[in-house]
This record gives sequence, structure tokens and C-alpha cells, in this order.
Amino acid sequence: MITAEQRRWVLLNGLLATAVINTALNLAIGLFEARGQHHVPTWGISAVHPSVTSDAMGILITLPLITCLTVSAAIRREQANRQLPRLDPAALGRLSRFAVSGAGRRGLRFAAVTFAILAPPLVLATALAATHGMSHGAFVTYHVVLAVALGALVTPLIALTAMTQPLA
Repeated sequence: MITAEQRRWVLLNGLLATAVINTALNLAIGLFEARGQHHVPTWGISAVHPSVTSDAMGILITLPLITCLTVSAAIRREQANRQLPRLDPAALGRLSRFAVSGAGRRGLRFAAVTFAILAPPLVLATALAATHGMSHGAFVTYHVVLAVALGALVTPLIALTAMTQPLA
């Protein structure tokens, strides 16, 4: 059973704090990626400038992985200080298969599943909505909105699976 402390942690840290951090961080990343571009193409791979699609695919992989590493470390610290109880993996039901040992392994699993599930519809939506690419401002907005929405989706799940890990 998920305790009130665990639900509070997921709400305050897993959703609210993560949304603020993702907004600020991804605004900076989006501005940096699109620097000097008035128009960002829909398709293409470049070491210098992103395309809308390649940027989205990168977010689908890196955000769950980095989130898993940082959230797992924060939860481990709070559990070590006895501020957050360990969660019984059985409380997660089918999600318990993501409760593998090691934040890196969990992060890779979340990144792979997130990519497998969300990449096809995201590529299709991008192809339909951004047929001719995006303006600089639209790209930055898209980058931030995608990162915040994905963070809101995966961070609570990542946090709950991290709470199941025993302290070594």
C-alpha cells in the first residue's frame, strides 16, 4: 500500500518540482539547440542544429534516463535519512516489473519502453502538425511542452519504482 508520505513525495517532488525544473532546464536547452535558426526543419539529423523529430526522439530517451538517475538518488537519500518509507513492490502491481535493482538499469528500461510506446505516435503527430518545420519560438515551446508533459507522465512511475529499492 502506498503511504501518505509516498503520495505526498510523488505529488510535490515527482510532479510539481519536476515540472518547474523541466520548464527551466528545457527552456535553456531548447534555446541553445535552436540558436541561430529562424526555422527548424521537421526532419534531419545534424550535429549542429536539431530537427523537430530528432529533438523529440532525444527527449524520449534522455528524459526518462536522467530523471531515473536523479529521482532515485533523491529518494535513496530521503530513505537513508528515514524521511521516506520503502514501498513494497507488490503495491505497484504490473508496474513492479520496472522495479529492477540499480537506477541505471531502471532508467534504461524506462527509456526503452517510453521510446517504444511514444515514438511512433509522436513521429506521426509531428509529421502531420509540423509538415514544413517550426519557427524558432514554436520549436522552443514544443521542446519545453514535450519535456514537461513527458516528465509529468514518467516521473511519478519512476519515483514509485525507486521507492521499492532496499538500502544496501
